[in-house]
Amino acid sequence: MLNSSSIVFLGNFNPAIFQTQWLDRYKILPRQDVQWAEGKGAQQIKVPDSDIILEKVPNIMVTANQTLLQFPSLQIEVFPDKYICSSKNKEAFSLVKNVTISIFKVLEHTPIKAVGINFEGDSRFNKGAQEILNDLFVNNSSAFNKTFGNEFRIEGIIGFKQEGRKITLRLKNSNTLEDGINFNFNFHDDIEPQQAKLAIEAVSRNYDKDINKSNKIIKDLIGQPKKS
Repeated sequence: MLNSSSIVFLGNFNPAIFQTQWLDRYKILPRQDVQWAEGKGAQQIKVPDSDIILEKVPNIMVTANQTLLQFPSLQIEVFPDKYICSSKNKEAFSLVKNVTISIFKVLEHTPIKAVGINFEGDSRFNKGAQEILNDLFVNNSSAFNKTFGNEFRIEGIIGFKQEGRKITLRLKNSNTLEDGINFNFNFHDDIEPQQAKLAIEAVSRNYDKDINKSNKIIKDLIGQPKKS
């Protein structure tokens, strides 16, 4: 169900540190990703139903105010107040976790005040998307019909706390899957005192559990997704 993942740290960062050579020196990324970023192993993509082969060019930008590193497996983006490691490849979800932990084991003195673990997905269910959203968020659909007609769309946000963590679930019509539901989870931890060690402990302790929790919440709330 889940098709993208990200880990976000809020704190104080030096974007200029995050360079491919630095990541390679500490063996943080798979070697093939570093080679690709350095132009030594270009990624080729075949266009379906044709003989055309495109070559994917690395997107690398390192400045004092922003760093963007796009690799085949994941993306790292760093600002003075925010670190983001993300992937739209389900097979790389564990890499998002492991890379983040490895980076901040090296940058152990980085002050980090909050951790966000995020997952997003799109699925179809036995009911249509709008029927599901209406059932979840509309008590009196006739009032909505009277005010907005029959073509209104409902989106919803559910916020709750569990084991001292703030969890937010956003549900809406999918933009990529016809008559599907898009769901977006944010699992938030405040870090006190503001230490990198405590941030990576939170990621190590919760990341895999949050994947399972996200899948379970959607199944409990809406039902079993249809197979594609």
